[in-house]
Amino acid sequence: MGESLVRDGISRTTGGISSLLREIIQEFLVYLDAHEERLETRLIENKRTKSNILKQASALENELARLLEQAEKLPKDPNEQE
Repeated sequence: MGESLVRDGISRTTGGISSLLREIIQEFLVYLDAHEERLETRLIENKRTKSNILKQASALENELARLLEQAEKLPKDPNEQE
């Protein structure tokens, strides 16, 4: 009879530990999934911002090149010293 009580106690204890472990794992997975979504959102924003900045920088570079070409085509001022 005493052995049966010990076995029942151990069974309840291990069942409680197992249940608690499943709860912890479930909560952790919920946290990780939410964190993953936030990271993916930030990555998308990062890529969009990077693309926009590169496009703007390229447009500025092209505009500078165009202005330099125009400046080179201007007649030289004879009074200007080099």
